[in-house]
Amino acid sequence: MFYRPARTAAIRGTGAFLPGPPLSNDDLIARTGLRLTSDWIERHTGIRSRHWAADGLSTADLAAYAARDALAEAAVAPGAIERLILATISGDWPTPATACAVQAKLGARCPAMDINSACAGFLFALEYALRSVETGVATALVLGAEIRSRFVNHRDRRTAPIFGDGAGAAVLGPARSADEGFVGILLETEGAEEQLVLVPAGGAAEPATTETVTAGRHYIQIRDPAELTRRGVTAMVELLDRACAAMGVATGDLDLVVPHQANGVMLARIFGRVGVPPEKCLITIGETGNTVGAAIAIALHRARRSPRWRPGALIALATLGGGYSGGVAFYRVPEL
Repeated sequence: MFYRPARTAAIRGTGAFLPGPPLSNDDLIARTGLRLTSDWIERHTGIRSRHWAADGLSTADLAAYAARDALAEAAVAPGAIERLILATISGDWPTPATACAVQAKLGARCPAMDINSACAGFLFALEYALRSVETGVATALVLGAEIRSRFVNHRDRRTAPIFGDGAGAAVLGPARSADEGFVGILLETEGAEEQLVLVPAGGAAEPATTETVTAGRHYIQIRDPAELTRRGVTAMVELLDRACAAMGVATGDLDLVVPHQANGVMLARIFGRVGVPPEKCLITIGETGNTVGAAIAIALHRARRSPRWRPGALIALATLGGGYSGGVAFYRVPEL
């Protein structure tokens, strides 16, 4: 479904947090013992470094750091937040929602919830916030935060080099006019697709046992990287085409695309096929790795510092992830 809000929401402030110093490919190899080279990792993923959270840091901590920056930029006090939505698949516990801990750390008093839609989580959280603003909420805080380094097998060459930790945040409020702010968003899920990326154990379908832990079934698994790349490129191209058609724009009308940072090779293929030149595509994966539900939130914070983020510009946030779920959101930068 394509959702075009009657009462649009605009960004008041953004923030991002990457824990600790960068972990370069050489650092990663030394730390994990992976039989790879730095050059091989970069050529196959586009990643030169990522951040892994130190012991003692939680997903709620990362989210709160990013949120404080966004609130400060927006000049919004925590007590003014009316909705808090956190996208994460790295919750601090199975229950309660990690968003509850974030709310407590900030000193907010609003309803708070988690959304689990893997790499698409931030856009699913964003749509919830947009609908909240349309129905009267004055201030919504949307977050993406992940500590994926604790859910990867450090000996697995398919996953260990890819995933990073981090958090991003956006404070939303009503836009001044209906033709600026988030003017449209398309979300979709295709649950019948084969699950090529998953954590098999730890849920009701396969509860944790000594055997599941020994077998490493609580780590994230990529079953067929080549097939995942092929399907991911095709699905993202089709998703962008459908979203632009629903919005009534061409890809050439976009001033900047902020994609999910899954894999640099995939991104090059996707934007080559849809005809978006490199200068119109904001890429952070080289320094962040794939931060899953936090990726677009972190990239959005950086995009707002880009020269292409200017009054009247049309920005697209585009993502595809496990489930599979995906989405594209269109943002018209407000006039000053």
